[in-house]
Amino acid sequence: MKGRKTTMKLNEAIQLNESTGKLKDVAKVATNMPDADFWVVRRGSEKNVGSVVEEYNPEHIGIKVTSSEIVPRFMYYAMMHLHNQGVWKRMATGTTNLVNIKAEDVRNVSLQEMGR
Repeated sequence: MKGRKTTMKLNEAIQLNESTGKLKDVAKVATNMPDADFWVVRRGSEKNVGSVVEEYNPEHIGIKVTSSEIVPRFMYYAMMHLHNQGVWKRMATGTTNLVNIKAEDVRNVSLQEMGR
């Protein structure tokens, strides 16, 4: 039941932010953010880039949920879903052995894509 309530919160937030529907509308996204709720790996192999971690590293992209309508833990799982779907792999730039994603790419990810 708890998970269902959390999912509804994200879906409500998506509807509230329908005009732009970007992560940046409901969360602060930046590198070197020790007070973030969780972090997205910015550099690494195609397999690792975009993975979600709970350990601070100044090189990782921090996500701090600012909307009272979204539970940070659910956003963590939504970001894991994007990684598992290969969203970051498609956006990554660089060589085969070392790729990067940009904080701007993360800020502009669609909330609709997260809610799928």
